[in-house]
Amino acid sequence: MNFALLEFIFEEADVVVLSRAGHRRARIRFSAAAAQGEWLVP
Repeated sequence: MNFALLEFIFEEADVVVLSRAGHRRARIRFSAAAAQGEWLVP
């Protein structure tokens, strides 16, 4: 058997929430100090 370790370091995430009441989209940027997010137009 072979095993591998995968490491992911996320720098940015784009989150989309689909809803009948209205869609939402956010961008989250990660850094060593903190995470910063902002709302975007879907």
